[in-house]
Amino acid sequence: MGERQTSTVTLAVLGVICVLMAVFGFSQLTRGLPDSIVADEKPACEDHTLKAGTKVRPGDITVSVYNAGRTSGLASQTMEKLILRGFGTGSSGNASSAKVDRVEVRADARNNPAARLVASQFGPGTPVVTGKDMLGIGIVVVVGDKYTKLSKRAKKSVPVTKDTVVCRPPVD
Repeated sequence: MGERQTSTVTLAVLGVICVLMAVFGFSQLTRGLPDSIVADEKPACEDHTLKAGTKVRPGDITVSVYNAGRTSGLASQTMEKLILRGFGTGSSGNASSAKVDRVEVRADARNNPAARLVASQFGPGTPVVTGKDMLGIGIVVVVGDKYTKLSKRAKKSVPVTKDTVVCRPPVD
């Protein structure tokens, strides 16, 4: 094959490759976005049954924190402190309609061991209440203006006396 024919064949092959790449690129550009940008996003918590005779620890519990006071950022500051103690992250925000002076822990039952462990983080006398709007997932903490800090003598675990379902952070 002569030099002229080689150049012609080379240009033809390169032209076909360019057309194929252009078609592929256009199809990728116009195919649309996936339904979810983060397709494998995990839920903030999943139900888990704690068996009687075991202990519930901070890593077993997802906590949501809400601010019922006028102090800006109180819910997020409290959430950060609970995360440092090992609790799972739920949601946080304001609960301006709630009437709470210091701290209130909300749960499905007063004797819920997860709620008692969370309440112990705020010191003796912190009430666990039922029948109120849960506001978020897991154990819900509502803090008011008289809340100042977590207790230094908080429990690290609480015994489970009967099988209890808790909302715990997802396990990888």
